Amino acid sequence: RVRKSGETFRAILNRLKSIYTILVLRLVLHILGILLVAHYIACGWCALADFEEVEMTWVSEFGLEDHSFGDHYLVALHWALTQFSPATNNIAPTNGQERALAICVVLFALIAFSSFISSVTNTVNQARTILNDTMLEEANIRQYMFERGISTELFTRTQHFFKQNYAQRKVRLHEQDIKFFSEVPESLKIRMHEELYLPVLHSKSTFEGLTDLDLSALSRVCHVAMQEAFYVPGQDVFIGGADATHVHIVSTGQLMYLYTDEMTDVVEDVNPRAWMAEVALWIVWYHHGQLCARDASEVIELKISALSDIALRAEHRFLQCLCSFANLFLAWARAIQEEGGVITDMPMPEEEMGKMAFRARGIQRIKARRGPGSIFA
Repeated sequence: RVRKSGETFRAILNRLKSIYTILVLRLVLHILGILLVAHYIACGWCALADFEEVEMTWVSEFGLEDHSFGDHYLVALHWALTQFSPATNNIAPTNGQERALAICVVLFALIAFSSFISSVTNTVNQARTILNDTMLEEANIRQYMFERGISTELFTRTQHFFKQNYAQRKVRLHEQDIKFFSEVPESLKIRMHEELYLPVLHSKSTFEGLTDLDLSALSRVCHVAMQEAFYVPGQDVFIGGADATHVHIVSTGQLMYLYTDEMTDVVEDVNPRAWMAEVALWIVWYHHGQLCARDASEVIELKISALSDIALRAEHRFLQCLCSFANLFLAWARAIQEEGGVITDMPMPEEEMGKMAFRARGIQRIKARRGPGSIFA
């Protein structure tokens, strides 16, 4: 139960947006841990008095025989808690068994209380560091805008956005935030990136079957072409008209996509697991709309140019399959446009992508049987 409670508590922390709330909850977790330990100590202290066949116990010494078990437990809990702090208590051991338990509890409490004080100190120092960073960053923004004559209205909006979202950007660590990772052996980082990003690639039918063709190429894609990014509420991921250089795969959070369709403004929700600007993998693409975060969002970014370089150096059959899929996708996109449809940055229909991926792998197998002379005929 304790293990499951810890997992539940960590899941709650991962959903919180305020770093200060997380620090307070961590402090509460330490206090609850001490209460849990004190509860078991109190139960043992009560058991020594109620079940041991000795004439003198702490219950009889302090005249508590006529009191209920609930009163005994509260007195025992009070005694247990005082062992973890400099607080006083008039209850004391009266026989050998009680004194032995008291000695063990004092030794354990000495270590536990020191650890608790250290945790509280670290939490307070962490909160102070975050507050100092926030004040310094806000002062730098104010100085920068004042020196360059930025309008008061724009400065006010920027400051409001900063106060709402600056703390949220540090809720979850990313690889680039950990300096030591620059010293980690490249082989370990490759394996780490495989475990992080390979399941993401396999979630797409386009890449699902490529593992059998060239696993090392997909491993290089995970290591070189993919990385995590964090967006605070209201922050733009991309804007309309800009070159599409990345595919944005939503990991957590919620975003919204805004575009214009026949002079009508359209807003669509973007949920986790969505591949935004996927079309840019197969054709030259400019973003047709604006993607911004509704709340704090984690996004995995796939760099298209890096994927192209890796594919060109991969095995022939790996590149064949991607080229076949690109040709099929281009034909499908032209058919959609001829029918009056509109292709945007929103995810492509997974059913259609699955059919094209299946056909592309079939074409690759046919070309492979014909031999290398038929490549890109």
